[in-house]
Amino acid sequence: MYLFADVFWAPKTGNSDEEYEDAFFPKQKFEGRRDTFNFAIADGATESSFSALWARLLVKAVGAGRLSPNCIEPALTKLKSCWDHSVSKKTLPWFAEEKARFGAFSTLLGLFLRESEEEGRQWEAFAIGDSCLFQVRGDQLLLRFPLCNAEEFTNRPTLLSSREQVGDGRESIKRHYGEWNYEDHFFMMTDALAHWFLTRYELGEKPWVLLQSLGSRDFSADFRSWVNELRQNNSLKNDDVTLWRINISQDP
Repeated sequence: MYLFADVFWAPKTGNSDEEYEDAFFPKQKFEGRRDTFNFAIADGATESSFSALWARLLVKAVGAGRLSPNCIEPALTKLKSCWDHSVSKKTLPWFAEEKARFGAFSTLLGLFLRESEEEGRQWEAFAIGDSCLFQVRGDQLLLRFPLCNAEEFTNRPTLLSSREQVGDGRESIKRHYGEWNYEDHFFMMTDALAHWFLTRYELGEKPWVLLQSLGSRDFSADFRSWVNELRQNNSLKNDDVTLWRINISQDP
């Protein structure tokens, strides 16, 4: 398979790039031929401490294949230990230490694309929380995962915790798998943009057409300007935004 994958991201309005708490893998857009490829996005919870670090650890582990639907428990144990070790080395005021004691929280969405003579063209995904995956073929939306409707989004999504504790998100992991065809499009996005996408779809629109035009001559504004415009007219929640746009072709 030949992949064209672009990543777009923006921090909250009023925040700097350094305050962006989402994470994504790989770290930059990709174009090339591969038999396997892993993508991931995560949305660190602003209310928790060092959530950006936790989100980065999660997506990096998915990208490296260490964290997958078939390898959850041992991978998370190691990642939690890594997060705790990194935070423990920091010199923090007492109130920050107290907050860090409760851990960091993040959503996570991983996508694994595969092609082989034995198994054909397969994809698999897993998710904790409300970062979403959409698959488009031709002019049809084939997949909405893990949320299917805009009304399913809440202010308290399931989150994966960096601490070993009851209800740390592992029991809520959702999995999905299917087949892909050449010229399929996959979109991975954190919750604010995913809510916008499903809202427009439920109004009878085809939001993937607009997302496909991002960065082209047909789309005059850059991604951040477009996101800020949506925020200003209350079409998009003021939250960190991340989008992977993945197109699969047979040839360059």
